[in-house]
Amino acid sequence: MWRKDLAYLFPIRSQTSASDRYWLIQLMEQVRGRNREYRYVEIGSAVGGTLTPALLDESCVDVLSIDLRPKMQPDARNAVFDYSQISTATMLNELKAHGFSDVAKLTTFDGRADDCDFKGRKYQMAFIDAEHTDEAVFRDFLAVYDHLEKNAICAFHDTNLVTAGLENILAFLGYQRRKFWFGMFRDSAVSAIFLDLAGDQMSRDFLDHVCDWNDFKNRSRDELLLDIIRNRLTVTFDLKERPVIPM
Repeated sequence: MWRKDLAYLFPIRSQTSASDRYWLIQLMEQVRGRNREYRYVEIGSAVGGTLTPALLDESCVDVLSIDLRPKMQPDARNAVFDYSQISTATMLNELKAHGFSDVAKLTTFDGRADDCDFKGRKYQMAFIDAEHTDEAVFRDFLAVYDHLEKNAICAFHDTNLVTAGLENILAFLGYQRRKFWFGMFRDSAVSAIFLDLAGDQMSRDFLDHVCDWNDFKNRSRDELLLDIIRNRLTVTFDLKERPVIPM
């Protein structure tokens, strides 16, 4: 049963902040308001912490979780993240442990999104939160793009790590001459593309809470470069006596 309460909708741990979860629910509220029934697809589910709102929502009739389930996952920060202890069985057990005994509307696919058989279904909302590299986020979007319904919303997590991938997606939509609105939500790692809507059709609830994309993109790339340096370099140095500089 849907109830707009973050603690209720997100009972399982995830790598999302409270602000991230707030915006995911705001996006889902938009989808719920437009559709009597809707379908939700998520790429990158880990232990299922962001699947639960859709599973709890009686308006959501189909939930598809796509996850390659790699033992080690690359990342834009030049680090590799260990997911060897997390499997689909782990996720299903975590869901059951939190009261989700009936997951009949949940379908799981262990593999890349571009290998998934969507069985002709169209989805009103997608959430991409898998491998955090520019190449992967662009590939995942292309894989799900043809399966998004008109006026669908596609959300992204950890946007700060994949700004070049998002730029490619926006360029692709421009090339397709597809109308859309894109927003990066302030104080969060969540961004979203609203397909088939222009800025003048957007609610102030969203327009008033986005940050400047170019500024966000530039700051994120600077911070990402520092992360890469921290993860790849070890700096050693010797202290010398304080020099005397002749004037």
